[in-house]
Amino acid sequence: MVLPHREQLRRGEVGSGRIYGKGRKTRTVTLNQKACKAVMSYLSVRSKASTDPHLFLTKYGKGIGSRSVHNVVARHLNEAGIPDASAHALRHTFATQHVRRGTKLEVVRQALGHASLETTSVYVHLAREEMDRELERHAL
Repeated sequence: MVLPHREQLRRGEVGSGRIYGKGRKTRTVTLNQKACKAVMSYLSVRSKASTDPHLFLTKYGKGIGSRSVHNVVARHLNEAGIPDASAHALRHTFATQHVRRGTKLEVVRQALGHASLETTSVYVHLAREEMDRELERHAL
């Protein structure tokens, strides 16, 4: 992710950041207020010596790659007691929960960077299956 606009972060507004996805496609993602606060906190302790525009840096002050992001996320998930999860599982959870809570499918599609709404529609089925399990578990 490229550094978000600091002014948005400072004012506590919803912010945005640019990320690079599959096929070197670039897209802008929304950062809610909680994410902006977390980024500001991180930036306050991150090395200020680097001029690299990436948010997360190696010990040499260069932007980390996607494999490193996946490794860091996997390590933190493991430390949190969620050993079999992954960055991709978090992405699925994000999408499923948004669909489950009523976020428009087109908005979820854009957030995930899918080219087709058909690709995103799989999360409708996942959310439905989850809802059915919950209703069965808590049946009256």
